[in-house]
Amino acid sequence: MVKGNTGSSGKAVYPGYQGTVARTFWDRGAGNVIVVEHGSGWYTAYYHLKDKHDTYVRKGDKVTATTRIGRIGATGGNSGDWAHLHYEQRYRTDGIPTEADRQPVHVDGKKYPGAGNTWMDVVSNNC
Repeated sequence: MVKGNTGSSGKAVYPGYQGTVARTFWDRGAGNVIVVEHGSGWYTAYYHLKDKHDTYVRKGDKVTATTRIGRIGATGGNSGDWAHLHYEQRYRTDGIPTEADRQPVHVDGKKYPGAGNTWMDVVSNNC
């Protein structure tokens, strides 16, 4: 993701793996959001999508890695007003994970403590 990179806006978003749409909703921070359940407690979440959250898929829809679920956008107050995809892998055995279920992650031996923090030293060069 590169701030100000308008080349990503509107590009198709596909789920990381087959599954069932668990939720689609609007969040004031995350914008248009889709959560896909993949089984065995695994979920993926896709934030800041350009179009209304239920434009391409709805709760209960079966999806594969080739099913378009949305488009990259800049919706929600946490988007920084620039197009990008916020993607999360989540795990919870007894229901859809929420913000309260977030756990710290470790990248290259460094701990990143979770919700409400901005990590300026984590860079993705895949866009």
